[in-house]
Amino acid sequence: MKRLICLILCAAACVCILDSCKKEQTERAVVMETENFKITEDLFQYYMNLNLSSFYAANSAYFQYMNFDITKPLRSQTLGEGSEETWFDYFAENTKKSVAEDLLLAEYAKEMNCSLDDGDREEIEKNVKSLEEQAKEAGRETDEYIKANLGSLISADTVRKVYEIHLLAEKGRAAVNASFDYTDEELEKYLNDNYSDFYTADYLTLTVGNRETPVGISAEELEKTFEKAYETAVKINNSVKDKESFLSAAEDYYRSVYTVVKEKPDDAEEGVISEEELSSLVFDCIKEKAPYKKQDSTDALIFSEDRAAGEHFIIEDKEMGSCTLYFILSPVSLDDGPTVTLRNIFLSSEKHEQLEKDAQNIVDEWTQKGQTEDMFAYLAAVYGEDASKQKGGLVECAGEDEMDEAVAKWCFDLTRKEGDCTMINADGGIHILYFKSRAETGWKEQARLAMSEGGYNEKLESLSETHPVTVYGDLISQMPEIVSE
Repeated sequence: MKRLICLILCAAACVCILDSCKKEQTERAVVMETENFKITEDLFQYYMNLNLSSFYAANSAYFQYMNFDITKPLRSQTLGEGSEETWFDYFAENTKKSVAEDLLLAEYAKEMNCSLDDGDREEIEKNVKSLEEQAKEAGRETDEYIKANLGSLISADTVRKVYEIHLLAEKGRAAVNASFDYTDEELEKYLNDNYSDFYTADYLTLTVGNRETPVGISAEELEKTFEKAYETAVKINNSVKDKESFLSAAEDYYRSVYTVVKEKPDDAEEGVISEEELSSLVFDCIKEKAPYKKQDSTDALIFSEDRAAGEHFIIEDKEMGSCTLYFILSPVSLDDGPTVTLRNIFLSSEKHEQLEKDAQNIVDEWTQKGQTEDMFAYLAAVYGEDASKQKGGLVECAGEDEMDEAVAKWCFDLTRKEGDCTMINADGGIHILYFKSRAETGWKEQARLAMSEGGYNEKLESLSETHPVTVYGDLISQMPEIVSE
């Protein structure tokens, strides 16, 4: 959650937060607490705003499909037709979880005799000062500006208190993660117990004949279907020599069984597909980094150590009336090379007329707002145009062969250090990269991350037993809206 704290710095630009229910009082009600920490309603509203801002950054493009309008009160909108749960309920529940995690980690930090240092205090004041500067630019008093843009209960003091708890929680998180130290034997056991998460292969595949389970077909018809499929599969198998010839043969096959048109009309008959759908079918023949499923008899053959690159063969299925061709691109392998963990903001050349200028504007914005990883993660969630934006641009355990050549050259430079940032032109667009770390053995780092996540969740469960979190749900349900009525 650490990166979410920085989201509030740009919340006004991302979420239309208006003045709401002006609730002024000296003493705020406690809505969540543990033995040593209390979350009053203003702190909870601030956490809730963080969740809303993060949700907006990751999902704004899909709001039209989600029955969600960021400009309307959350209580006036349900999650969908027939649902009684409102978006206020949704964000309140998510906020309870994130606050509870911070409280537990803060309690653990206290157990470990961790406390905030001068650097933490400086960071808190730096971010409060940023809000003060924004208020000054808007011509408003700081607390007035904060209430208008972040929530009617929130003040500069609220921001400070949330930072204090959250930064202490981050120290607790670091202490938990530091406690995980796995031997090579433990990592290898995890590898063997989770084989399909680590061993992969690259291959091409095409099924000819029936692609779905035959229904209402006589045994004689099924036999004829299989014989025809087998004959076609043999011809294709004898003709392929490489990836290009396999995909070309796949396209020819699909054109022979479908009627392909440039644009398919809405009332198209069965068996009619568009050129775009054809391209998708051909693309689906490519299986890269496919995981090995131990229980699958076909996978046992494909992932055999006897397989070699360039090998191709047919697997028959008379009961289906089909044959499936396979072409091995890369035999089964384990990632034992170095990997890197980084954050990435990808901008597509198709979406930007001034690609380099737009990318530089993002870098300039990051520079102006502190050049922290948290801020980079926020900008990735807002501006990123690939799947990594959902995780603040985070890409973990990435190998050299998974990247564009120019990106890999930069990432795997031995002089690369944490915090380095660059822009790189690549196929299809520009990558803005933030370097986090490098690991010498890919599969070990992947196993360590997975095991640490399991250990982290177990530790949280243990902390919840020793430091119970009390939630006053009735008070939370009566809190004012973040978005104005």
